[in-house]
Amino acid sequence: MAGALILLFGLAMLGVGWSGTFGPRWTSAIQQAARARGGPVALGVAFAFCWTPCVGPILASILVLAGASGSLPSGVALLAVYGLGLAAPFLLVGLGFTRSLAAFRRIQAHYRAIQATAGVLLIAMGSLLLTGYLYLLNVYAQRALRALGLDWWTTL
Repeated sequence: MAGALILLFGLAMLGVGWSGTFGPRWTSAIQQAARARGGPVALGVAFAFCWTPCVGPILASILVLAGASGSLPSGVALLAVYGLGLAAPFLLVGLGFTRSLAAFRRIQAHYRAIQATAGVLLIAMGSLLLTGYLYLLNVYAQRALRALGLDWWTTL
């Protein structure tokens, strides 16, 4: 089921089917709400509400791993890496906001290519998930990393 949904998302990013826009009526309503008093707070609440399903399961898994490890240093290391990975993009954008705007403008010129690439990757991932080959790819990748001596996570 998840593979089919990811496949549909990839097709949507390629422009097949749904265009991905809400239309001018919804867009103007969202912009008007954002300009209203309390708009930034409402936008933050909406962002947090949408962000929770992405962060919640991963954080819960890391907390379970940290608790099951029975070792304070490995638990701290897991949570520190998670925190750094979560905060780093926000801190980098916040610290270099004006430079970020210039970078975003340069990236915007290539938006269609980036969107098409992401769509193809989603289609590939959905297809791998649907066919069961994602599991095999994961097994082979772990074997390759072990052969190269890059299996540091097994020692935590």
